[in-house]
Amino acid sequence: MLKILALTLTALLLGACGSVATRIARQVVSLAVVAETAPLEATEAPAVGDPARGKALFTEVRGGVTCSGCHLVDSDARLVGPGLLTVGERAKTRVEGMPAQAYLRESIVNPSAVVVAGYYNMMPGSFADLFTEQEINDLVAYLMSLDG
Repeated sequence: MLKILALTLTALLLGACGSVATRIARQVVSLAVVAETAPLEATEAPAVGDPARGKALFTEVRGGVTCSGCHLVDSDARLVGPGLLTVGERAKTRVEGMPAQAYLRESIVNPSAVVVAGYYNMMPGSFADLFTEQEINDLVAYLMSLDG
């Protein structure tokens, strides 16, 4: 969403005199509103992951970092990022209409999409390139398996 807004602002600035860029910007805003308000498909089943494999991936070094270097799993206390002990429960209510698994996946592959109040987006944005789809499914399954 932030990328769309940045593109919109750029288009508006470039097209301040009613040019084609302004018309494009209006279309982008319309698409953003539709995308923002469109309900998620409730029929989509969450991807299947292996929590045991996700647990191993959580401590594996990728791109010079580990998930466990910034997140606790035995507490909700902040390390660098939020503690994840009850993240599955919190994820259920973070974005209205978005299933917890989808929210967690989005938080991994696009960490700037939803930044919780009181936190800054410090997560590397490259996890989508560092993990396969199945590995992301495994990480999400692991996070969902944590409970307080």
